[in-house]
Amino acid sequence: MGFIAAQFLLYMTEEDVFYVLIRILADYEMSGLFEPGFPNLLRCFYVHDHLLQSCLPKLHSHFQKQIIGGNMYALPWYTTGHSIHLAFPFVIRVWDLFLAEGLRILFRVSIAILKLMQKELLKSDMENILKILDKANIEKWLSANSTPDELMNTAMEFSTITKKQITKLTKDYQTHTFSI
Repeated sequence: MGFIAAQFLLYMTEEDVFYVLIRILADYEMSGLFEPGFPNLLRCFYVHDHLLQSCLPKLHSHFQKQIIGGNMYALPWYTTGHSIHLAFPFVIRVWDLFLAEGLRILFRVSIAILKLMQKELLKSDMENILKILDKANIEKWLSANSTPDELMNTAMEFSTITKKQITKLTKDYQTHTFSI
């Protein structure tokens, strides 16, 4: 939560940040990302992997061959709301939309990042994919090859990532988890 709090501290008092964080945890399903057992984080990985499969099937297939799941690279994406690996102009755009649309935007931005980097990722093996998706490398790559507008436009292309679809995948995850 430190990275999230830090960006809000640029714009408001500590007390206001405290109350904003409470609302984010309660209203945007973020609390489960930090609870023991990380229930919402595991759900995010499940949803992320299924969205990758439906939105970028070629990349998903390549990741499967390389034995790479979202849990191997996307942990900081969801726990910091993309605050840790994007340059500040990108982060501000993500959080503007996050506050308007909720968790769905984090999924859209995650898939958009992968789409923008897809060409390079498809040429890489497991070790290099994980290096490319390291937080410092994503920031450098996006800053050199993209703009905040391009990232957000790419994220908005994934109009199929809806609250309804995320809710369905969440139910599938819960059914799968509780049936094991």
